Amino acid sequence: MIIGIAAAAVVTVAFSIIFQVNKSHMPFAALNGALGYAIYLLLLPVNIYAGILAGSAAIALAGELMARWRRAPATLFLVAPLIPLVPGGDIYQSLLMLLTNNLSQTAHYLYLTLMKSGSIALGIIFVSSAFVLVRNFHARRRQLWQAGRKPIPSQPGRNKPQPKP
Repeated sequence: MIIGIAAAAVVTVAFSIIFQVNKSHMPFAALNGALGYAIYLLLLPVNIYAGILAGSAAIALAGELMARWRRAPATLFLVAPLIPLVPGGDIYQSLLMLLTNNLSQTAHYLYLTLMKSGSIALGIIFVSSAFVLVRNFHARRRQLWQAGRKPIPSQPGRNKPQPKP
């Protein structure tokens, strides 16, 4: 398990180099990839799809938090760490079965590929949607708070002196 987690970190660094991620962000991306793969391995005995979903959600959550902390785009901490979770073996098997004209096995491996890819996508969507909802909630609260305040004197036309009766 430790070797798999370390390998996921190395793979994340390798793909970070391919994607030309800044060197100062690479250790955080590697940490994110190792975290997501560790969660995947912990949940693998329960259900492979739950493991992939939870691993990708953890990568997305940590990626969003690291992006805000490091003041960088979230994709730097999201794309490369997701590579260890991609179902490459199932993709390979589905294409191999297609080329050998074994259509029932092709459908089986294609189904597995789509289920695993869908689990990755759902994990990212859940976390991204939550971040958008929280950001919109805080923006709306800030807007309502500012609307209840007295007008700012520097705005023209808002603080005209009232004529005396």
